[in-house]
Amino acid sequence: MSVHEKIEVTCPSCKAVQLFTIWNSINATESPPLKTRLLNGDLTMFRCEACGESTHIDYPLLYHDMSRHLMIWLVPLDAADKDVNSCIERYLGAIPMHRCRLVRSRNALIEKILIFDEEVDDRVMEFYKMIVQEALQERGEFKGTLFFEGRNKESKEKEMVFTCISG
Repeated sequence: MSVHEKIEVTCPSCKAVQLFTIWNSINATESPPLKTRLLNGDLTMFRCEACGESTHIDYPLLYHDMSRHLMIWLVPLDAADKDVNSCIERYLGAIPMHRCRLVRSRNALIEKILIFDEEVDDRVMEFYKMIVQEALQERGEFKGTLFFEGRNKESKEKEMVFTCISG
């Protein structure tokens, strides 16, 4: 079951306060449109009704895909350690036969979902990214964070597509 609540958010631009829906958990199996909204950024996008400013809001979120036996917790970097510990204590090992992951950013959550959707082992992908980043850094061609984006659907080869986010 997907669970949400409304919180008050202050616009970073004009300081107007308005209600914003946050999702405590998303069940991708029961609510595929929520998964789509998460992946396209709409689920975390705050749009100020007063000035029109748009910005992403990072908040703790549990992503659950029952069909893939997968649970991913997003606990943003700025969240307190108690939030991380709470997630681990409450859920880790509570559901047998599930792969459980913890990520610290919205981009990392989206990446994990895409990796599992492509049926790739995320641990192998993290190792692969580390090798690619190191090779690019040695050539002076890399600054930032590398994220898996998917496979190139137009290629006959099984090419992987990555995005580098810097700044």
